[in-house]
Amino acid sequence: MSASAAEALEYHSKDFKWDTLRQEIENDPSLNYHFLPFVYPQPEQQLSKDPIKAWQSFHIQHSSGKFFKERRYLLKEFPELVSCGDGCKVLEVGCGNGSSALPILRGNEKIILYACDCSNETLQRAKEFVAASNVASMLEKKEPLKLVHGQWKKEAVALVV
Repeated sequence: MSASAAEALEYHSKDFKWDTLRQEIENDPSLNYHFLPFVYPQPEQQLSKDPIKAWQSFHIQHSSGKFFKERRYLLKEFPELVSCGDGCKVLEVGCGNGSSALPILRGNEKIILYACDCSNETLQRAKEFVAASNVASMLEKKEPLKLVHGQWKKEAVALVV
């Protein structure tokens, strides 16, 4: 990667003038909400009564290819996914349409990727997305994944909240 390309990937907080931005917000009454304190929603407002239906609805509403972009940055952020050897396992919980699965499978053909989601329709789309890419062979299992204590390496487990 050239130096200019590497520099283009970085985000600099000095790319714009903070004072100018503040003045812009102060002068436009429609943007004044930025100065109000954040009000956390009540727990009952936050959670759907049926989260599976909520996710299915979300994925139906955003089913176009324009919304879900392949997450190509994953291999840059987690180079371990490329360098891990045979038998390396990744569990993606909430895989959606497979936008994270595909770059991982492209980056390491020996990786074993388990992808799960609460929406059968979304899983079907993910399966089609990965199959169309011709990067991986798939074995579809409709049985629960058995996780055995100690089966996963501690240093390989990441929690994203």
